[in-house]
Amino acid sequence: MDDMHNQVEGISEMATMFNATLTEEVSNYTRLFASFLPQRFSSDDSARIQVGEFSTPTLRAGLKTLNLDQVAVDDFLQRTAAVSTIFVRDGEGYYRISTSLKKEGWQPRHRHPSRPQQRGVEKRQPRQSLSQAGDAVRPSLYHPISAGQR
Repeated sequence: MDDMHNQVEGISEMATMFNATLTEEVSNYTRLFASFLPQRFSSDDSARIQVGEFSTPTLRAGLKTLNLDQVAVDDFLQRTAAVSTIFVRDGEGYYRISTSLKKEGWQPRHRHPSRPQQRGVEKRQPRQSLSQAGDAVRPSLYHPISAGQR
């Protein structure tokens, strides 16, 4: 029985170490992606952009409009092989407005309002989770940024 307990404990410690490593890697990619964007973010509810079937507030990084702009996310994917997605908040929902995550046919996936698990995000705290896209499961980090912040 002690041997089984030691094996379970070893597996638990290995999973904890893997999670910590993955968390650090995702955090590093998030900081790297943010460094590719201009400094200040702003959201303009009066200037709306159609993304898929949804009218979304315009999200800007400096003077650069991020809605439907694939340049930053695709460049990041090409350089790092890491998927990046930009969301904008509208009311209680979050809308995917730019992503390097492609569906079949290599079209960006701008389909539905997303509600990243509200814990943390609503409090403007980063939140990590696993996201599934098709058959792939990827670690995700939601990093909320308020207007005027970097």
